[in-house]
Amino acid sequence: MLLSLAESICPIPDDWKLYCDHITIVHSSNENWDELSRQYAQIQGRYTTFKVIGYGKSDDAFALMVDYPTTNKVAHITIACAPEAKPVQSNDITNWTEFDPLTKHYTHYFNGWVKLCD
Repeated sequence: MLLSLAESICPIPDDWKLYCDHITIVHSSNENWDELSRQYAQIQGRYTTFKVIGYGKSDDAFALMVDYPTTNKVAHITIACAPEAKPVQSNDITNWTEFDPLTKHYTHYFNGWVKLCD
């Protein structure tokens, strides 16, 4: 269902690799990794419900913006990446579009899992 929403917003090229599998809440490169990884340990790997509130796209990555606490500049789920790109490159997306909150059909809740990434 999440992939269907993503493809309805922006067709994904056939040669892009699909990810669409988690929200990174904190990465080991974060200067507060030790403290934050302990703080978030209880939700690591658990399924949660989140609201998709927008999307972002670059030449290397496509992601859905989510309403969920994270240390990333923009909370998101990487949906797909160009063949030579890595999922981390979704953090470099600068062109983000938030959905109009009055447009109910763009307010979607999904179950997914959260991850501490090292």
